[in-house]
Amino acid sequence: FPVTILGGISVVSVIASGDTVVSRADGIISQIDIDRSVAEATKKVDLTNREILHTIPIGYKIDGKEALGRPVGMRGSKIETKVFFVVCLAQHLTDLIDIFTDSGIEIEYVVASPIAAAYIAMTENQRQNGAMLANIGAETVSTIVYEHGMPLSLQVFPIGGSDFTKDIALGLKVGVEEAELIKTGRSQGAHSERKLSEIIEARLRDIFEILED
Repeated sequence: FPVTILGGISVVSVIASGDTVVSRADGIISQIDIDRSVAEATKKVDLTNREILHTIPIGYKIDGKEALGRPVGMRGSKIETKVFFVVCLAQHLTDLIDIFTDSGIEIEYVVASPIAAAYIAMTENQRQNGAMLANIGAETVSTIVYEHGMPLSLQVFPIGGSDFTKDIALGLKVGVEEAELIKTGRSQGAHSERKLSEIIEARLRDIFEILED
């Protein structure tokens, strides 16, 4: 079915927890109880001018104690669910869907680009053991962190490949078009490889300091 990928600096993750009393008299937890706890977590997310793209339960507690695995079928009096939400600006999402709708394409599902990239570029072993995927695009750097197979953080930063181009233009005193050719190795002009390396390394250092923070 038609799927579209949504990126940009409006995409961000939020983690919230919600709890509810187990509904069955015998204390056996059902999917209904989990759904109710997720709904309570959703109420804690600020959705002013925003829409939820993904709702992913990433942890559970039964009567205040960590529960391993999905708690359906376990016993308890209260279930708490920790939920990983991915949200974006509502207008951003609407504009994207309208582009396809105007072209006669009906979109059934929207995926945040860092999540889509993770399932292409990361192995299951990496997602289980813990890893960050950082995708340096033209205008942004998008990141997603996984551990134990679950997403823990998703952020998009307003820095990217175009900043390298601007740095090269300033550092080597050339035009932006020439700087883009130099960056991509297509320039025929003479320039200092050492100076170019210093410029690129400085910008990369900025990016990795952001990621480390």
